[in-house]
Amino acid sequence: MKVHGKTLLLLALSLVISAPTPAFALFNYFKIKPYVFLEHGEYVTVGWQYRGKEPQKQRLNIPPCGFADATYQIKGMNRARKIQSLPCPGSLAPVRFAFLADTQEGVDRDAVFASLVHRFNNMAVVYGGDLVQNGNVDGQWEDFFKATDLLNSDTLMIPAIGNHEYHKDVQAGSWKKYFNYDAASAYYSSWIGDVHLIVLNSNFEIDKSLIFNQLPWLESELQKPARWKVIAFHHPPYSKSIMHEHLYPRKEYLFLQENYVPLFEKYKVDVVLNGHTHIYEHSFKNGIHYITTGAAGGKMGHLGGVNPFELTTMEERSAIQFEVSQDTFRSTAYTIDGKTLDDIIIKK
Repeated sequence: MKVHGKTLLLLALSLVISAPTPAFALFNYFKIKPYVFLEHGEYVTVGWQYRGKEPQKQRLNIPPCGFADATYQIKGMNRARKIQSLPCPGSLAPVRFAFLADTQEGVDRDAVFASLVHRFNNMAVVYGGDLVQNGNVDGQWEDFFKATDLLNSDTLMIPAIGNHEYHKDVQAGSWKKYFNYDAASAYYSSWIGDVHLIVLNSNFEIDKSLIFNQLPWLESELQKPARWKVIAFHHPPYSKSIMHEHLYPRKEYLFLQENYVPLFEKYKVDVVLNGHTHIYEHSFKNGIHYITTGAAGGKMGHLGGVNPFELTTMEERSAIQFEVSQDTFRSTAYTIDGKTLDDIIIKK
């Protein structure tokens, strides 16, 4: 494997094609076309699945940020694909990334959102969980990756795990199949320029060990100096959703309020990103903006809870675009037809 500045980066030699592949081969070879993701915050990795084979992953020999114009090509691709680079901390480059959640069930809608988000030329896309409705059904993963291929083939996925990835499987085995690490360790951090992005696993009702296993690590991450601190996970701490009505059986939000929010506030987190409720919401508490995106593909949510920190609540599907500089963090939510739903500007 070789990297020559801004020239072509190829995978292991056994995967490299030596001659152009006909254009139709990309469709004939792959059950899941190649997608790029930031594996556990540490590795730039490409995943794919050939027809009749198991999913495959290959880490690329490049750092998690500042890798300039790297490209990849594996057998069956008719051309190399360039990967959008993540700037490292201290870079003066503007930061752009997007947030989608709850893509489950609605692959046609997912494809529309993927096309919308792709036009913004993002450096990464953060997924807030529930990528599929049933994590144990391979066909649903195939549908998800097909719907979002335009986006995920050249823009790094940074995924958080949702409750539907665990469907009838407390190990969420498919998560490792597609992202190369266990669900129980699905918490990690990365940098997008001066944004310190921390990804958590909030599925406490499924795996109660997560409640406290992440906390020492989280505190150590929050102690690191950062211009902007952003945390992403599936379940929102505050919501007007019926899922926060006191009779609702699952109480992930209470674990968050009792054990995690105090750390967020102690270390002055700027923004918390969530999904799960399938409703767009913006809340503000003790200096922290809590932004929950509406379901990209899943069924619409329902109101019924109480949120004393609510600023905005809309029963709308949405994708969120972030533009970040040294002094400004801008969050713009868009509807599926590209109209501006909400525009939040945070100043340092």
